[in-house]
Amino acid sequence: MVQEDDVIKIDNLNEMIGISQDHLDLLGQHQARLLNCEPLFYEKVFAGLANTGLQYEQGSTTLFLPNFFTTLVSTKFDQSLYHELYMQVLHWKQLGLRQNHITLLINQCRHAVYSCLDEVQPHQLLYIVGLMVDALSLLNNHVFHLVEMKSRITQKFAMDVNHVKRSYELVSAAFPAELMQVYEDHVKWKILAFSMALGEMSEEKLPLSTQECRLGKWLQAGGWQRIPQTAQQSFDQAHHEVHELAVQAIECNRNSQPDQIVKILNSMEEASDRVTEVLMQVMETELIRFCTLDSLTGLPNRKLFDDILEKQLAFAKRRNLFVGLVLIDIDYFKPVNDNYGHLVGDQVLEQLADILRECMREEESVFRWGGEEFLALTLSERADDCYVLAERMRDTIAKTRFGVVKDGELKITVSCGAISTMSFAMFQFEEVFGQLDDLLYKAKKSGRNRTFHKVLEAE
Repeated sequence: MVQEDDVIKIDNLNEMIGISQDHLDLLGQHQARLLNCEPLFYEKVFAGLANTGLQYEQGSTTLFLPNFFTTLVSTKFDQSLYHELYMQVLHWKQLGLRQNHITLLINQCRHAVYSCLDEVQPHQLLYIVGLMVDALSLLNNHVFHLVEMKSRITQKFAMDVNHVKRSYELVSAAFPAELMQVYEDHVKWKILAFSMALGEMSEEKLPLSTQECRLGKWLQAGGWQRIPQTAQQSFDQAHHEVHELAVQAIECNRNSQPDQIVKILNSMEEASDRVTEVLMQVMETELIRFCTLDSLTGLPNRKLFDDILEKQLAFAKRRNLFVGLVLIDIDYFKPVNDNYGHLVGDQVLEQLADILRECMREEESVFRWGGEEFLALTLSERADDCYVLAERMRDTIAKTRFGVVKDGELKITVSCGAISTMSFAMFQFEEVFGQLDDLLYKAKKSGRNRTFHKVLEAE
């Protein structure tokens, strides 16, 4: 980020090179004599350049902006001087000169000043004009610092996009293209501000209105629901700041004042980062949600089960509680899909998931295990509480109407296998789950719509 201390303004530029009002008064007293040195100054500069890799013909008007020498011997160290010096550095950059070439050119200007003014009295004039050349050198470093920062921002943006793409590809999730476009637009505002500060023309046309930009439209279409509530106020403020600062930057650009844009780069970058950080968090949160929650029912999936089980086992051990598992399987679910279609089947799964959630206490969890199977994880002080929970879920489901189909009301039942144990850590999970699956099989073989329960004890 552009720090406030990194932004060179006329005040701190003056402080950095040490030009005083007495210096400026002295320049004013000898202004006419100094201006008479202009032809010799350019002659010396081009003579020196002839021995370097920068080859420009003597008298060329392309290398220096008009009144460049007049600026060097100016009697006012104000915003107009800062502008002229900044524009000169940008001019050299736009000619294709690299920073080291411009440094070499500035050194030639310094040598030319010393050569031209060596015989001019008082000798302090040489020192003062040399300070003006120092200011040019500082602005050269500043401009290429902005170039480097713009490059880093662009590279980071590309890396962030690739990171998100790879992350979504790894879990076979749909890439959030619309949200990434929203993210991209507000990184582009930041990059565009740097480009304008560097005097670069851009073909990029981004909407100035917060309502018309892609982010504004995304928010209006429901995006606000995906922004964490605690971040919404700051996010909205940052969004408006980006656009307000963009208007200022564009106005400065139209007025050929790129040096004025530098003053708002810090605020623009800060506001843009606040917007893009929240958008990146939304994408990361939704990726985590995809990885850990079932997309149809919203229940935790098997990937999240291991983490929750580990925490619950530790809690149960501390409190001397029974750990209970209930495997729930919908009876005759295939005919539901075959006879009424997968849309109805999905609706059944969603409604059943809601029922299971309502049956859970705060410390209990239910998971979409796969297909028409669900798994409940419970903690209790008594071994038969797991069986009680299973029966409560089974009975509630059996009494629920799952919609109306062509044959009448759609009713669903489930079979359950349940295990309680205080010695979970003594068994491999595969062993526990194998016995749980056997209990579910017995429930199915015994007529379905029932629960088989077992207390598992270590030998």
